[in-house]
Amino acid sequence: MSDLRGRGGSHADVLRLCPGPDRGPFSEAFGRKGICPGHRAGRNHRKDRPAGIPRGVVKARKPLPGTSTVLGAHLQGLETYILQPRDPADFDLLVETIRPKPSPLDIDVVIGVRGPIAPPELCNGLMVPMVVFDQIYSFDRDVLIKAIPRPENIAPEQFYPAAEEVFDRIMQMTDNAGATDEHRALNYLAMRFPGLYAKAAEEFARDFSLRGVEVRLSPLSGTRKIVDVIFSYTNRNTDFTEKFFVRMDVTEEFPFLVTKLSPYYDR
Repeated sequence: MSDLRGRGGSHADVLRLCPGPDRGPFSEAFGRKGICPGHRAGRNHRKDRPAGIPRGVVKARKPLPGTSTVLGAHLQGLETYILQPRDPADFDLLVETIRPKPSPLDIDVVIGVRGPIAPPELCNGLMVPMVVFDQIYSFDRDVLIKAIPRPENIAPEQFYPAAEEVFDRIMQMTDNAGATDEHRALNYLAMRFPGLYAKAAEEFARDFSLRGVEVRLSPLSGTRKIVDVIFSYTNRNTDFTEKFFVRMDVTEEFPFLVTKLSPYYDR
């Protein structure tokens, strides 16, 4: 499916982060040190997933040319994507995880490649972008927060409230369907970068609060697409603002870090 294309005729990758269910230990997603270009996603095997479900509601299961199948789903109450597994065997794994009573605190992460708008005959007239997915991770918000590695020098009562605030801020960013480089970078950091939460806890202990998150195209972008993700913390007493950033490569399906979290200075 390497010829799938998004709007504008260019390849469009997706890292989708949204409220959903419990399909596998969060440590599987967070415990990795990073994903580099050329990394091929592995299968999500049955043994890796406890019973759980995505919050989506199955709308249709119809054959495509060949042996493909698709799943039409509601995401956060909105019909956002039609999911199609790259490996046909993963469709049954997805269906088996659907539970009848999803919670607003559930989280789904879908990693794949966005394709064209689905034809109306594919899924009962639903015309939304198709996504061929490689990986799916599901769990609830509390499991996610508790699984984030906590630095030994930061007390739990400082760390976890800070982690919750950072995660909620990223989740609340408008129109984050994982379809832009900005959202893909933020979603990657929320899921794969524990240093983000450690820095937030340190700043909160100094009476700073998170006031803004911004993603800018890096001056280093050239043959590869590089973005700077900037986090602004403001002192609650003096209104003094400090900024920190990480540089990320979002060229391919799997984003990855280029630099560690460092102070940022406006140019």
